[in-house]
This record gives sequence, structure tokens and C-alpha cells, in this order.
Amino acid sequence: MKFDWKKLDWLLAFPLAATVLALLYPGDTVWLGDEAGLLALALQANAEGTVAVHGLTGSMGVSYGALVVWFKQFLLHFTWNPVAIAGAGAVLALAASWGALWRLARIFHLPVGPVAAFFFCSPFVWFYLRQPWDNVYLMPLSLWYAVFLALCLREEKFAPVVGATVFLTAMIYLHPVSAAVPAGFAAGLLYFRRPMLRRDCWKFLLTGAGALLALSFWLVPLFRQYEPGRGAPPHPAHEALFGTLTSFRNLTGWGFTDRFSPESGLTLPGTLLVLSVPVIVFFVVLGIVAVIRRFRNGEANAFDRVGCCCIATIVLHVLFLTLVRLEHQVHYNSAILFAWLLLAWRGFVVLRADYRRIATVAFAFALLLEVGFLAAFLQQIHFAGGGSSPFYGTTLARQWEVAQHLTAARAANPELQIELRVERLRENPLPLQVLIALAMRTKLPPSDFYRQAVLLPSRFGSGIDLLLLEEPVEE
Repeated sequence: MKFDWKKLDWLLAFPLAATVLALLYPGDTVWLGDEAGLLALALQANAEGTVAVHGLTGSMGVSYGALVVWFKQFLLHFTWNPVAIAGAGAVLALAASWGALWRLARIFHLPVGPVAAFFFCSPFVWFYLRQPWDNVYLMPLSLWYAVFLALCLREEKFAPVVGATVFLTAMIYLHPVSAAVPAGFAAGLLYFRRPMLRRDCWKFLLTGAGALLALSFWLVPLFRQYEPGRGAPPHPAHEALFGTLTSFRNLTGWGFTDRFSPESGLTLPGTLLVLSVPVIVFFVVLGIVAVIRRFRNGEANAFDRVGCCCIATIVLHVLFLTLVRLEHQVHYNSAILFAWLLLAWRGFVVLRADYRRIATVAFAFALLLEVGFLAAFLQQIHFAGGGSSPFYGTTLARQWEVAQHLTAARAANPELQIELRVERLRENPLPLQVLIALAMRTKLPPSDFYRQAVLLPSRFGSGIDLLLLEEPVEE
């Protein structure tokens, strides 16, 4: 039988390329205070022979769940190399995301290429999935929640509700910024599945009680120790409102180059990346319009019902973060990225149904710019050793190499004098301390006898976490 080339999902080539790029250099990622803090908690728990009871403490004085700390505790039984640990986390996040998107495509009977391209080719998603942090796992968890949401809204069975509740519970435990996602799920059930709610009310109550019971060991001490004035001061409501209203930016390259700029400056792919933003935003807007229009005309299918829940989730997320008046951070968008993703996918499907060639060419143009930028960005970061913004300093791999040499020099001379000239590390020495603690447990490189070592800031003047070991005069 002759192969039909017209049925080939050509758009799948772009997310596959982005995935390969994400796996090339796992050490070319961030290593700042929070990343080191998670590994420090895992080291401490393993040293005490216990399981961590909480994660990092957030900007509102609330301790997050220990889900990611448990994962790092597990990995520390096999390796002390932080680059390998970061790489294992990236592989897990990438594999879980691919599995969820493939399942969503099967549920909606659509090719997986377009939705995978929206997700994996986004510079923000690509960067965060490689970051050894806790918040990034909200993305694969929310995608799996979306899988069960789609199953629940496609057929009136209770099993998908249990599956969705499991992932919603994990998201809440991982980071409280996910609080609006369960509310969006409840809104969808109340509107689209009222007969099911009445029929299985006891099942819903028992499932909800089970979720609260599972979270109780974390929630009870959290409420007991919570102090409202301990966190960051509230910010003006309009700042939080604008930040959440533009949370679709994580699906594009908008602001990525400013936040994670390479030290060597932007190249042509970084400049051209701005042209991809309006294409992605157009599909998002088209998806919202299409969902609302089909819903009002009584033409909504399972995809449209999921789209309605996505819109409700975004609105509730905007209201939640505006009410708590947090200083908006881009990573807060991770919890609802799935909603923008599915709306953009819906917009692409609608346009391609009537204008197949225009939709494909426009999207392929944007993807080509994004993947071209990712390849150039990875090359710049790898050979320059890091970025020049407060959000991305020197890469983990470079800092790990320096920490190993510093520890080796200290082993050769226990009286080694160390001078620290990196301002950021004077304020928070934990990133260096964790790397040294790990290096002491590994095979160290050979070192001569040195009397003094100097840790210098970035040669490009950013002064952020670039650690250079200067070799003093030998004794």
C-alpha cells in the first residue's frame, strides 16, 4: 500500500527538535537560591534518615509541599552530581508532558503535532522544563489533569473525576498558586455535569474528603504556623491584574530574551523571535472566540467544553492573584499554562478547518523562528557559560565545575584561604555551599597545593553567580 504523505504530521518535527535541544546540555540551566534550597532540603532529610515534610517557603510565608524534594531525595541515592539530577528532572518533565499531550490528541481525535509544537517550542516552556525547580512540574501535572478533564466532559463516568482529583491534589501540594485550577474544574462540573453531580453526589463528597485527608499532614501545620506579616508585602492590585491577564506570554517568546538574556547579547534569531509572538497570540484569541461562539450557538463538543473550563480557570486565576496582591512572577503562569495551550490549539484547529494552507504556513513560520532561537540560545549559553539577567546567571554546569576544583584545592590544602567577590553569593551563599557539599562526596579532580583562591564575578560584569577559581602562587 502506498504511503499517503498528505497525512504525515509535519508539525511534529518542530517539537521533536525542541525536545532534542532540551536534552543536549542538561547542565546549561539555572542554579540560584531556590534550586539550591530544594537540594539542600533533600540532603538534610537524607542525612537525618527521614522524609522531607515541606518544600521551599514562598513569598507569602507559606511553605510549599515536598513533592519535588522527595524526588531529589530519591535521586541522591544514585548520584551526587547536580547536573545529572537536573537532567533526570528534565527527562521526567519532558516525558510526562509528551505522554499527556499524546493522550489529549487521542481523546480529541486530532494529530499531536500542533499541540506539542505550541508547548515544547515555547521558549518559556522549553527553559522551565529544564530547570531544577519545584514550580516547573505544575506544567506536566496540569496537562495530565487536562487529560482527565477532557475524559470527564466527553463521557459521564466517575473514574476521570478521581484521576483529575489526584492531579489537582498534587498541584495544590506542589504550589498553592494552583488554587484556581480546582475551582475551574468545579465550575465545569457544575455547568456541564449537573446530572452526574446529583447522581454521584456521595462519590464526589468522598473523593473531596480523600483529597483533603491526603493534604491534611501538610495543611494542618501550615495553618498553625502561618503568619500573615511574614511574607512579602502586598503589591498594588493593578500590577497583579496586568501580570495575570498577560499570562499567555509563557506560550510565546514575549519577554524571554529580557528575562534570560545571554551574556554575549542577542543574535539575529533572538531579534526575529518577536515576529512569532503575534502568530501564537492570534491562535489564542481565535480559540477563545471560537469556543464562546460555538457554546452560544449550541454547537459545543467535548473540545469546546474543555475550552470553556479553560476560560473559567484563567478568569479565576486572574481574580485569585489580584485579590492576594502578589508581585506577579512569570513562573506563576505555570499552573494555568495548559488553559492557554488548549485555547491556542482550538484556534489552530478552527483556522485549519477552513484555511488549511494559511494556518499551517503561519504556524510553521512561527515555529521555525522559535526553534531557530532555541538552537542559537542554547549555543550562546553553552559557550558563554550563562546569562546576564538577575533570573539567569552562570549555568549550573559551570558552577559545578568550579565548585569541584575549589573543593579539590581545599582537600590538598585544608588551610586554603578563600576570598569571595561575588556580591550575590555574599548575600546568599547557599548555592555554593550545596555544590561544595556535593563535591565532597564525589571523585575530585587532581589539584596542586594552593594558599589562596579567589571567586570572581562574571567577566561580562553581571556579577551574578559566575564562580571562577583563580590559581594563586604555589607553595
